[in-house]
Amino acid sequence: MQLNLNISLPLHPATIKAEFMMRDDAALAKHDAQRLKWATEEFEILLVEQMFKIMRTNVPESPLFGENRGMEIFREMLDGEFARLMVSRGGIGMAQYLRDGLNRASNSVDLTDDSSFLRKAR
Repeated sequence: MQLNLNISLPLHPATIKAEFMMRDDAALAKHDAQRLKWATEEFEILLVEQMFKIMRTNVPESPLFGENRGMEIFREMLDGEFARLMVSRGGIGMAQYLRDGLNRASNSVDLTDDSSFLRKAR
């Protein structure tokens, strides 16, 4: 499993505000859209992977290979790759649904006013 660790996700409103003021609006919007897309797709991958894991509990085990820790690890990795592949091809739509909702919510937040940001985050 590969993780892209080059993406920073600021958590503090002051960091967001400083980043906002340092860039022009178009570059910031593009950067935020990329980070939002990455975060929502990673969430959908986790969700789909858990769905595969739960579905696998209902499938009878084959006596051909037996059950051991190595096979369990292999199945977990396989489920993760299937989930990543599925989401890369459109998934179940959860990432897009989350992006749409978060975009609507972010349009109502004023990042230049800390008190407004904290008030709407509650």
